[in-house]
Amino acid sequence: MLSRRSSWGPIVLLVIGLLGCGRTDGLISVTGVVTFNGEPVEDGAISLMPIDGKGVTAGGVISSGRFHIAASPGKASVLIYGNKKELKPNPTQQDIEWGMTHNSRQFLPAEYNDQSKLRIDVSETQRHFDFDLNDQGEIPAGMTGE
Repeated sequence: MLSRRSSWGPIVLLVIGLLGCGRTDGLISVTGVVTFNGEPVEDGAISLMPIDGKGVTAGGVISSGRFHIAASPGKASVLIYGNKKELKPNPTQQDIEWGMTHNSRQFLPAEYNDQSKLRIDVSETQRHFDFDLNDQGEIPAGMTGE
């Protein structure tokens, strides 16, 4: 018969293994907030691309101004897209029947996506980033990679 102490050993090891000490794939959990002219970007997408070409490109959705993705450590170029739903000017009867009465339009300036100048440095100590974007395309302080 096993003693009480020895029967708990495997369970304790299993629990410790399941809890772990964070991610084991080398990626870092990155969170943040994206605002445009002071308002949360309600619907959008964010991508982080390693500048040195090492690691993986990471991406995720922006919902109610917030995002959470797993990214490679190091300097990254950031691409942010924001979408706004607009009523179609002349929806067809079929559009109406299928509930397709809106179009989605990307509204952020190109400096934040197609011509991105946003740069961040992801690390174990730098994993939360707030992107305060505006209609002038200005890059927030500390996010130019310089």
